[in-house]
Order: sequence, then C-alpha cells, then structure tokens
Amino acid sequence: MSEVLEFEDVMKESFTQYAGAVIQSRALVDVRDCVKPSARQVYYSLFTYKFTADKPFKKTLKAIGSAMRLYIHGDASCEGIIMRSGQPFAMRYPLIEIEGSYGTLTETGNWAASRYTSSRLSPISNYLLQDTNKNTITEWVDNYDDTEQYPRVLSSLGYYNIVNGSTGIAVGLASSIPQFNLKEVNAALIKLLQNENISDDDILCYPDFATGATLINKAEVATSLTQGKGKACILQATIKYDDKEKTFIITDLPYGVYTNTICSEVAKLVSENPNIGITGINDLTGEDVCIKIYLDNTVDIEQIKNILYANTSLQKSYSINMTMLENGRFPKIYGWREALTAHLEHEKEVYILLYKQELAKLKYRLKIVEGIIKAIAQIDEVIKIIKQSTNTKEANINLQTLLDIDEEQAKAILDMKLSRLAKLEVDKFIEEKIKLLERISIIKAILESEELLKQEMIKKFQEVSNKFSDQRRTVVTEKVAAKTTKTIKEKTEIVPENVVVYMNKDAG
Repeated sequence: MSEVLEFEDVMKESFTQYAGAVIQSRALVDVRDCVKPSARQVYYSLFTYKFTADKPFKKTLKAIGSAMRLYIHGDASCEGIIMRSGQPFAMRYPLIEIEGSYGTLTETGNWAASRYTSSRLSPISNYLLQDTNKNTITEWVDNYDDTEQYPRVLSSLGYYNIVNGSTGIAVGLASSIPQFNLKEVNAALIKLLQNENISDDDILCYPDFATGATLINKAEVATSLTQGKGKACILQATIKYDDKEKTFIITDLPYGVYTNTICSEVAKLVSENPNIGITGINDLTGEDVCIKIYLDNTVDIEQIKNILYANTSLQKSYSINMTMLENGRFPKIYGWREALTAHLEHEKEVYILLYKQELAKLKYRLKIVEGIIKAIAQIDEVIKIIKQSTNTKEANINLQTLLDIDEEQAKAILDMKLSRLAKLEVDKFIEEKIKLLERISIIKAILESEELLKQEMIKKFQEVSNKFSDQRRTVVTEKVAAKTTKTIKEKTEIVPENVVVYMNKDAG
C-alpha cells in the first residue's frame, strides 16, 4: 500500500512540474510584452545576431540555426515561428519580414522550404527589442546548456504586442486573445496614461483581425474584453454578389480559416443538398483571398448566403480568454484595462532603468571631458610630465596630482592622440560639456517627475502610431448570427383574389 501511495505522490509531483513548465515556458504570453517564451527566444536571437530590418535578408535556414542557440524546441517548430511571424494574414503586424513564399490562405503551413526563403526582423519588432539589455531587464534565463541567457520579458517601448493576439493551450489552462488595431491600442494607452480613472468604454478597443471579416456581436465582445473572458467573437466573411456572373465573391475570411476548408465544406453541403442552388466553386486565392461560388439563376440570394454562413466556416467564432502570465510566472485572467495597465507599468520600469543607465554614461563622459579640459588648460605641464614619467602607470599618477583628477580621467588623457590636446580643440570639449550638462538636467527632471515620464512615453506611442498605424480591417456591428439550416425554404405561392376598391373623392 505504501508503494502505491509513493508512486501516486511521484506522479502527482511530476505532473504538477510538467504542467507548470508548459504554462510558464510554452503556452501563455507574458502580459507585459504579450510574447510567448519560445517566440521571445527566437526574436531575441535574431536581434542579437543582426537579423534586423536595416540589414540585408539572410536565408531562413541561417536564421533557424542562429535561433537554436537559445531556442529550446526543434528546428521545425522554430521555422514555424519565423514563418508565421511573417505572414500578413496570421499576424496583424508581422514581426518578421520574409523574402520568398511564406504561404497563402489556401492551407496552413504551405510555405517554401527554409533554404529557399530569407528572413529578418521587421521594423516594428525593433520597438519590442532595441532597449532589451541587462540594464533595463532585470530577469534573465539560462539557455539549455547554460552558455547564454535570454530575457524573461522584452523592453517593448511604444508598442504592445497584444495587437497580434495569441492562442495557447496549456495543462488545465487555455488562452485566446484576439488581434487589435495598433493605432487604437496606442490611443487607449495614451488615454489611460493621462487619466487612470477614465471609463472602460473610453479605452475599449474592438478586435481587428489580420484577415478582416465582420464582427457581428459588438455588445457581447465588449463585455468579454472588459471582463477578460466571456462570449466569443462571431465573425462573418465578406460575401459580395456579382449579378452578371451570378456568383458570390468571397474576399476575406474569419481569422484562422483557410480557403481549402471553405471549398470542402461547400462541396459537402452541395453533395448533401443537390438542389441547394450552388452550381460550382472556384478558389482563385493568391496573395489575397478570392473564392467564387456559382449560383443557380432561381436561387434566393439572401437565403443561400444565410445557409453558407450557418453551415460553413464563412461564419466562425473566435473565443476570448485573456489568460496571461503575471510577471512571467502566474497565470491570471486580465480584463482589457488590467492588461493595458500591466503593460504601462512595465514600460515605466524600463524607461526608469533606461534613463538611469543613460544618466550614468553621461556623468561618466562629463567627468572625462572635464579632465581633458583641465589637461588642455595646462598642456605644457601635461606633456612635460608624460615625457618625464618612466611608464604609463607613473604618468597616470603624476597627472592625477597635477590636475586634481582621478585615475579614469588620467587614463583618458593618456589614451588620446596628442593632436586632440591642442588648444584649438578646447572649444569642442567645452561645447560637449554644455550639451552633456543639458542632457543630464533633462534626464534628472524626467526621473524626478512622473508627469514628464508620461510625456516621454506618450511621444513614443505617437511615434509608433505614426510609423505603423493603418485602417481597421474588421468591421464591427451588431446583428443576428446565421443559424444552422441546410434546406431552401419553398416560396409561398400567391393565389389571386377578387377585390373591390372604393374611392371617395370627398375624402382628404
């Protein structure tokens, strides 16, 4: 009996550890940057190996190899992250640029082999990564062989990756975050910065999916986003009728739906209902979705459209479950306001550390410049001391005594070219000193004033919006969803009846 209990304890402990690892290290995004751990490893690897937008494209195969120094899974899944991150129909704002075939919406995973494509980070990903260093991010994780470290969260200044949404299935937990419009999200973040007591309605952003479509249950979605969980988004494809060709033309799809799925569903619908009024279907999808469904001349257009919505993925739900990791560790359901607030708090911390880092560098440079100015003022004595010193160490000590400076200042003077110690150079150093003092004053003011810090954050949000904002793709409305029916309603025959019409010329 004791052996059974011991076995059960071991299984329980092992499964708990496994569940925790999946939740923290694989399935869920961190609320602060809205990036999954595995994707963060890939993006950070590419960034540090200069697979950036300002550099030429490199083969995706090389990008995969570079990412594998941190990435904890296989090369196939690494390629999947890279390619999906570059698909404009998968990511609302792609974080990677792909040269070559990244696939189409005909079916999932149909991109070209990694030796035929090239990849690099997109310009917007720079805002996720550029300020990520050990002076701004305090928590770092060892890679699989303890030779390198990667950040637990990205700096993400001016850009909140919640715009790209996320789905994940962990052990006992799941997450489903829709996509949003960057301009709208940044505007909401600015409003929340300016007034933390602003109403939920004033900062709420409705989903805006990469593939467009129409969201038809606006009120339910508003409640779900505010609470962090609830009714799913109901999305309908855009279906236009061409009277000349007697066809439906489908130009966009609910997010996550592929055209092969639609074609198969329509074919099945026709096979089960030969008299439904559909005579053919043609998938012309390339870079853009284009499906043509050919109709019988006698069909009721609105009725057949309703049948298509009700019985195919032309109408599909996208669940809302904003479960994310708090501080990269603890799963929690975040309402819209809570998620935005968590990101803003993260940005504030990064900004403060970033400014402290810059302030330290400026103060150090100011000290060096002041030492150099002193040296130029006594250039003859400086040269004499250097010439008379038997070695560099002695010269350093003698300069410290002569100029009343420290060891670092003396070393900087000794390391300079003699030409830079000429009297004509002093004006340049004095000008640099003035600029350093001005910048130091500005940074100190920002660090001492939350209002000034907020203004800096707002500038960055506006900068990102101006560079990358675009128009909404998903139409948001309120209407009744199509309900399942596969039969065409028979038209009621109108029977003529005799009637008598009276006219009264005296009536008003």
